[in-house]
Formats: sequence, C-alpha cells, structure tokens
Amino acid sequence: MAFQLSTVVLIVLQFQLSLTDHCIKRYFNQNSFVCACDTRSCPSIPGTTRPPKGYIDQWVSSRSLHRFHLTRLNLNRLSRPLFPPSLVVTLRLNDRRQTIHGFGGAFTDATGLNLATLPMALRDQIMRDYFSTDGIDYSIGRVPIAGTDFSARVYSYDDNNGEEDLELKNFALQPEDINLKIPMIKRALELKNGPFRLLCSPWSSPGWMKTNGNIIGAGFLKGVPGGPYYKAWAKYLFKFQHNYCFLFDRFLDSYSKEGINFWAMTTQNEPNIAIEIGIFLLHNLRFTPENMRDWVKYDLGPELEKAGYGRDKLNLLLLDDNRQLLVNYTQIVLKDETAASFINGIAFHWYKINNQPHYNELNVVHNNFPNHFLISTEACEGYQSSSAIKAQLGNWTRAETYAKDIIKDLNRYTTGWVDWNLVLDTKGGSSYENNSADALILVDTDRKIYYRNPMFYSLGHFSKFIPPGSVYIGHQVQGNSRGVYLAAFEDPSNQMVIVILNTNDYPVNLIINKFAQVPVPITLDGHSIRTLLTPSRKVN
Repeated sequence: MAFQLSTVVLIVLQFQLSLTDHCIKRYFNQNSFVCACDTRSCPSIPGTTRPPKGYIDQWVSSRSLHRFHLTRLNLNRLSRPLFPPSLVVTLRLNDRRQTIHGFGGAFTDATGLNLATLPMALRDQIMRDYFSTDGIDYSIGRVPIAGTDFSARVYSYDDNNGEEDLELKNFALQPEDINLKIPMIKRALELKNGPFRLLCSPWSSPGWMKTNGNIIGAGFLKGVPGGPYYKAWAKYLFKFQHNYCFLFDRFLDSYSKEGINFWAMTTQNEPNIAIEIGIFLLHNLRFTPENMRDWVKYDLGPELEKAGYGRDKLNLLLLDDNRQLLVNYTQIVLKDETAASFINGIAFHWYKINNQPHYNELNVVHNNFPNHFLISTEACEGYQSSSAIKAQLGNWTRAETYAKDIIKDLNRYTTGWVDWNLVLDTKGGSSYENNSADALILVDTDRKIYYRNPMFYSLGHFSKFIPPGSVYIGHQVQGNSRGVYLAAFEDPSNQMVIVILNTNDYPVNLIINKFAQVPVPITLDGHSIRTLLTPSRKVN
C-alpha cells in the first residue's frame, strides 16, 4: 500500500510540474516536446497583463524546459553580471520604421477537415489557442480563393464541366466554403478582442480559362491582358454587373454577405513557382511580370475600382511568391505608374530555392518602393523534398527557423508574417495530391488529441505580444552576436517589446540599453526564445 501511495504522489507531482507552463509535455523522438490537449485536460494559455512601471515581464520558451514561462523582473533588483557581457544591444528610439499589420495563419480546407475529426470542445479550444487573448492572439487570417493543394479535391467556383462561362453565370461558393472556411472565420471573428485582418489569395482559375485546360499545372490565362479571359478572371474575384442588370455575386461579395470582409487580396498565389521548381501537379496560374503588370493595369485594377474595391477599401498585394522574385516583379510592375497606382503592398513567401533565403531583396525593394509595404504571406516547415518526415512532433529546430526568419524579415521592413495551414494531421495532411507539410498544431485524428508544436510557441512570441499598430524600433549591436537574433517594437499602448532568439548550444549574456529606465542584463538560455515587455521610456 505504501508503494502504491508513493507512486500516486510521484505521478501527481510530475503532472503538476508538467503544468508549470500550462503544458502537458509529450515526447516523440525529436529534440524537444509538444504540449498535448485531449478531452480530459487541455491547459489554456495565459493572457498577457501590462507590467507596472519599473518592472519587466519576461516570457520564455526553450528547447528543453519552458513554454511561455512568465517571470516579472523588478528593475531595481536586477542582478548585475559578474563578467562583461558578450553582447550589448542599444535601441535607437528615434529610429522608428514600419508599422506592424500582424501575424497569423491560413484557413485552408485541410484545417477545417482536421478540426472536424475532433470533439466540438477541442475544435473550439484550437480556435481559442489561435485567436483569443488566452492563446497566441493571431491578428491576420489568410483565405484561399477556392481549392489549393491542401484540399481534398480539385475545384474552382465555376468548373462548369469544362465548358466556357465567360459571363460567370455558374459561379458559386463550394461546400468547402460553406462548411469549413466560413464557420472557422466567423468563430475567429467572435473570439478576437482586437484588430483582425483577412487577406485572400487565388490559386487557380477554372481550367477552361487556362492554356493547359486544367486547374492544376502551369497554364496561363488564355489570350492577352485586356482580353475576355483576363477580364473574366478579374471579375471572378469580386462582382460585376451583367448586361441585363442582374447582379451576380463573386468571391468578395459572396463572403461579404456572410459578414466577412477582406482587408487585402493578393494578385496571385505563386505565379512563378510551377516553372521555378517544376511543380506541375498543383493548383496554379502562371503570370510573368509583364502579364501581371498588364493584367493589373487593364483588368484587375480598373474592375476593382468600378466594383467599389479600390485601394482605399481593399489592399491589393503584388506577387505572393518567393523572395528571390521580388526585385524582378516589382521593377517591372511598379515602375509602371498606372499599375502601381492600384497596388498597396508586396507579398512574399519564405521558401528557399537552392538554399538561398534572399533577405537582401527586402531592403532593395523597400528602398526602391518605400510607399508599398512588405508582408510575408506564407511559410511552412516540411515542404522540402528532402524531408523524410514532413510533420514532426516536437522539433525545436523548426521553431528556431521560424523565429529566425520572422526576425530577419522584420529587420528588413516587413510588416507582418503569415503561416500556412493552421491545423494538419500527424502525417502532415490532408491533401488530394498527398502533399504534406508541418504545422503549428497537429491532430491525431484516431486518438482525438492535438499537439501544440514548438513552432506554435515560436510564432506566438511575436503574435501574442506585438499587436497591429506596433512600430518597429531600430537597434545596434556590439560584441559577438553569432546565433542571436532580435527585433524591438513599441506597441500602441506605449509598451516596449523585444523578442530575442538564441540558437546557440550555450547561454549568452547581454545587456539591453534604452529598453527600460536602466540597462537590462539578460542571460539567454541556449536554444531559447524570449519576449520582454515594459512600459515605454521617453525618447531622449
């Protein structure tokens, strides 16, 4: 009996320890752990509170120990380092750059299908994890226009059995919109306690509009910009007035009737990717920079304005493809004054081709076109063909690649960062093409359990603490900064925020100047991410 009691006590103590950071830890042969949720127990994520003057709130996640571990530091009692720090960071409080639009993920069909396998309580908990203040408080949601490679089937809104329908009389939202995307978006809107921006992106036109006659594959629109197919594709994306004065609903209007309005639309998801890396079996519509320029100039831009979706109401985002394409597409499209007049911003993806990230392109494009904001609109891990296991439960390295990429983008004028699928299953699906990838939340559909991956907390270190309207603050670094990455902000409530990533195997001592009233000494654990918050100090 004594043995049994001691065993029970040990189990209880282990359970209590595991809940220290609101996480029930599970290990899956990776270099870190996940936080598990099922119908019996699903610890919620704590909301943020504003630290009082003279204090710093420190939220830490690490490979071996923590997830959003909160400590409150008294500035008057900070321990001074015994040895000189290896790194000194000084904020440049007068160097105020881009305003942040937000962080988020995509309402894909795969997300909705995986949520549907869970009990209602767990479905709603995942939505809370993403969109409430008791979660990571996403402020952007991306919505695919019709099907993608993470759909269960190939479809558009006007397939019409392959027959041409230039007047779009047969346009209709699909069951995936009605049963999956729209309910998810409505719940997200209900949960949000602050700004929430929706952006939409088209993957492919109906096959009958394309030169290859198929939704999948790298076909162009038939004809030339200004012609009937380019006009029809532009009108497909919103609404138009029929010759007989009957109003036909298109994508933007159809969602608006559901109470869902969009902040932005991209010109085309990955217009060059099929040619660039040879993917021909996925939803795709090909645009060269010249095609894109002329389509925006003669078709999309004017039609959006006529339909009441001019740039003052809807942000039109150019490209929506990999960073290495940014300079070429922007030079050709935005050098044309008419085309540029319809475009508000420039969207890009994080995927590396030939292992080159092309971060400098962000500086080049900002310097060339400072009035067009930059935003990262898609990222996922496990996309590489070399990844034997696309979805990995507990991979901390992927959390670091996320945080590193976000910081490098933010340090180069980027205003937001949007993940791909909100939810996938533990195999990285579902997808009609058996395409797979990793996600921040993975669902075990058989066991009715879901897991918050390390990437969930990594992205949360930004989305939870850097709300829309925050302003990027510049900084300078002295000392050995190898493996350490950081970005600083002032939020709309005049609170200072800094996110720091240490990818080294060892701790790093640093001092942060001009973040608070006094220099702040910090020891960064090896392989850790931390967010610091404190009331703003006045600019000197």
